[in-house]
Amino acid sequence: MKANIVVTALSFVLALAAAIVLLKQDRLIEVNGQRVIVLVMFPVVVALVPVMFPARVVRIIASVLLCGFTLLASFTIGLFYLPASLLMLLAVTKAACRRLW
Repeated sequence: MKANIVVTALSFVLALAAAIVLLKQDRLIEVNGQRVIVLVMFPVVVALVPVMFPARVVRIIASVLLCGFTLLASFTIGLFYLPASLLMLLAVTKAACRRLW
């Protein structure tokens, strides 16, 4: 159980780091406007929910949402969130976390 929370927290940190990198680019907001902030922060909020509510169902839903966002936005900003998506998938599988820790 502890390993799942650690991996989920790492996923949140990676999503937050990707959002910071994206928002530091002046052209992103200049070209797309302020609405892009909501799109960039969506994966961060999704990755934060399982940290706050550490239930397996919440991790599964967050994993599906993160992977879906990464897939849909893969041609633009989605690849920045790929490490966070992969870690969230890892947090969902109990066996993988047991082998890791």
